[in-house]
Amino acid sequence: MKQEFSKIYKLESQIYELQNNILKEFIKKAENKAILGFLKELSDNQNDTLNFTGLLSEINELKLYELKIGSKVPKDFDDIFIYHFNTDYDEDGFCKLFFEINDDNIIEDIQYEAE
Repeated sequence: MKQEFSKIYKLESQIYELQNNILKEFIKKAENKAILGFLKELSDNQNDTLNFTGLLSEINELKLYELKIGSKVPKDFDDIFIYHFNTDYDEDGFCKLFFEINDDNIIEDIQYEAE
């Protein structure tokens, strides 16, 4: 049983490193300050590898890091992205990214908030 746990810890470490590399690439590509702040906050609070992979996949699929004011988005684009995490003090934390989108599906404003 000890070997199995050792393998799990090794895999988690590898996943964490891969996620971190992907996130660094997103940060390099981000031009909007709010999106950049959101991505950096994610980097600082990357701790749930399974859920984090899904979030990174969604960010990649939507090319969230490329969005800026004036970008056109699909009609079904969510205007808020939230990542929930636990802090070192066992408190809940959130990173939130808000998009203000007009009737023509153009981004008019992007806000970032961390709690």
